[in-house]
Amino acid sequence: MIAREGTPLILTFAGGAMIGFFIHAALFFLFSFLFILTVLFFRDPDRKIFSSPNGVLSPADGRIIGIEAMNKAPYLLGACTKISIFLSLGDVHVNRSPIGGRIDFLKYSPGKFHAAFTDKSSAFNESNWIGIKAPKFTILMRQIAGAVARRIVCTCKEGQAIQQGERLGLIKFGSGAEVYVPQPFGLRVSIGQKVKAGQTVLATFS
Repeated sequence: MIAREGTPLILTFAGGAMIGFFIHAALFFLFSFLFILTVLFFRDPDRKIFSSPNGVLSPADGRIIGIEAMNKAPYLLGACTKISIFLSLGDVHVNRSPIGGRIDFLKYSPGKFHAAFTDKSSAFNESNWIGIKAPKFTILMRQIAGAVARRIVCTCKEGQAIQQGERLGLIKFGSGAEVYVPQPFGLRVSIGQKVKAGQTVLATFS
């Protein structure tokens, strides 16, 4: 299964490969390589979601690169913990909702395009904030563009009901994601750990 956001690029590179086949071998191999790379990037495999009513699931595939206690964050009230995830070019880039509830807050923030694994990316990069309210608690998710990723796709709308693990967007070509969980949540992951969207529990509500 392929994310529909990648269809125009995939068709473009496929057409380029067909034309290159008749014009020049170098063009054929170049467009074929780009076609394969784009198909891999925009893959959207069916995934069995791990239901966790009191847990916060990872919104993205990738690796935990930071866990930080914070006194405040947009939308959330009080102290919270920020969990940072880096998505490499080889990871599935479809984002999924960490919890089930209602989309209660959306805010797009323009910015720069530092590499997603650096501290500068969190502070200065283009990003999209998504606040989700559940019956027992509220969490905040952030999609972050990287040095190569130049477009954030968010398919949810404010006021929309969403299920845990439901698709809510993607970030094109390498990116980062953050989840902000308020206290009293207990962490279930550590720095360096690989995570899967909709399957890995990041934290649980005490």
